[in-house]
Amino acid sequence: MIGTAGRISPQKGPAIFTEISRQLRNERARFIWIGDGEQRKVLEEAKVEVTGWLPREKAIKAISQLDIYLSTSLWEGLPLAVLQAMALGKPLVLSDCVGNRDLVKGNGYLFKSPTEAAKYLKELISNSELREKLGTKSLNLASYFSIEKMIERYRKLYLSVAAKGDDKGGGNH
Repeated sequence: MIGTAGRISPQKGPAIFTEISRQLRNERARFIWIGDGEQRKVLEEAKVEVTGWLPREKAIKAISQLDIYLSTSLWEGLPLAVLQAMALGKPLVLSDCVGNRDLVKGNGYLFKSPTEAAKYLKELISNSELREKLGTKSLNLASYFSIEKMIERYRKLYLSVAAKGDDKGGGNH
């Protein structure tokens, strides 16, 4: 099962998602979009399963049931759904855009075209050991983005900035 989670809008690339699903029709892959939005019909016409909006717990359960997490976003900040998939140990196949680039570090693939995404997905579909290996890397990388670690990094940053201010001899702190 290959899927994504989020709003079905132009930013998230549902047309790209459907093109990838069409290229993998013969692979017996099931495609699912966890979420809803104004472009739902684009997905449904391509026989992509759309869950609609789910309560948080059910959405997390649905992501946990995926074998591969696929993001076709055209742009991102720091995509929380991808972080959730990583925390659940999922291998990633993500569009090569800002935000996604920060999350693929040996735990999946970045793609520039639907054909390239389909190639990576075929490789993962046929290789359960690779899926498991990349999923484990996702799980390990997800801890870098924990709230505790983010707070600690900000604390260190603020202290280093404050120390530099002290070196310049003044200012109110």
